[in-house]
Amino acid sequence: MAPRSIRSIPSLEDNARICKSLCVLMVPFKSIIRRIDVEEISSIMRGNFLIITVCVALSQSLVRMFFPYESVYMKFLGASSIALGMFFAISRLVGAVMTIPGGYLSDAHGRKRVIIIGSFTTAAIRFLVALSRDWRSYLITCTLLSMSSFWNAAESALLVDSMRVSRRGLCFSIYWMVMQLAGLISPYIGGIILETRGEEGLRLILLLVAIADTLRALIYAKFLEETLTISRKVSAFNIRSLFAPLIDAFRILRVASRSIKGFCLLQVINGFSWSMIMPFIILYALQVISLSPSQWGFISTIESVVILTLRIPGGILADRCSRKSLLLIASLWDIGYFMVFINSRSFLQIFIAIIIRRIVLTLADPAWPALQADLIPRRQRGRVFSILNALSAFSGFFGSIVGGYLFDMNPAFPFWFFIPLNFIGFLVLLSFIQEPQKPEE
Repeated sequence: MAPRSIRSIPSLEDNARICKSLCVLMVPFKSIIRRIDVEEISSIMRGNFLIITVCVALSQSLVRMFFPYESVYMKFLGASSIALGMFFAISRLVGAVMTIPGGYLSDAHGRKRVIIIGSFTTAAIRFLVALSRDWRSYLITCTLLSMSSFWNAAESALLVDSMRVSRRGLCFSIYWMVMQLAGLISPYIGGIILETRGEEGLRLILLLVAIADTLRALIYAKFLEETLTISRKVSAFNIRSLFAPLIDAFRILRVASRSIKGFCLLQVINGFSWSMIMPFIILYALQVISLSPSQWGFISTIESVVILTLRIPGGILADRCSRKSLLLIASLWDIGYFMVFINSRSFLQIFIAIIIRRIVLTLADPAWPALQADLIPRRQRGRVFSILNALSAFSGFFGSIVGGYLFDMNPAFPFWFFIPLNFIGFLVLLSFIQEPQKPEE
């Protein structure tokens, strides 16, 4: 796909009309925003929470320049739609296999040790990814990158451990808000780089990501503090330890509550359905709706503004309202959104649909990890988080392959198949998951 001219960026008149519409949409949330306690937020931003938030923000600000256009980059490297689906399928499957031992090790040997080893490994492999010159070598290096993701469960567990129980929704909101602030204009910059520099511009971004991840690993090694007290001695390595994480995972699932089993089922459904469409959303926008990369980047930037504005109010809602109800509303809203997305044929149509959806999801998103944390005991979080990630990735392996075949048949087919799957997920959430009377510490 040849780079397009930047003249396709919306005009000043369009931007003014868009901003006016956004102001109208924000009016109902003013009362929520006024209730934000600045001192309370500053008390949260310290220790491990501050370190992880700042480091992830540094890395994600660069990742968000590249990630929206990864499918386009793969096309530059010569991948077909089916190969593209296979790429995402293999990457997720390998990552899933590695998260289970990573979660087990974080619970058995401590979060910090796993995080340090994993973060340095990830940073080294990032450089190999940036040097890949065709889609096959890119697939191999990204597979290695997925193998190095075993430490993500440990990072998530340490982050949750560092949150106050009564303010988990607000903590997650602050965390995500900082992510959005750091990458506020990253997608737009990435779109401009794609239009003006093409493949080489995106490769430069990958190199910067590698440098940022190296700095992140150094900071983790220096400043992170362990949150888990290890009550037993670390045993010497033996061949049985390779199978211990899988055996332990099945034991946890066998005795897990109905709600945790419901989350597991949701991960399978969502992993399949979202993997089926995620690699092809931008390709559909560019090829069918006929947006330019800079227009897509502009939409992503305005999405970031909405998220930045409503992330903390969303956390407050998650702490004060029914978390399950917020998730049910968001699930139903996605069904209507993708019906509109499939039939959109102009910049303004897709812009309005995306922004309205983003408002709803931003207010509901903090409820998801907060409800999970409420239901999962502290000493099992690393393992359960890894199990949830693994289930999502295993089903996502097949979803990505199916999505590639469907997209080749008709670009709209993956999205039409997504809609009934999303409704099934709504029914699982409604029937299986119950909010606890007393959240876990």
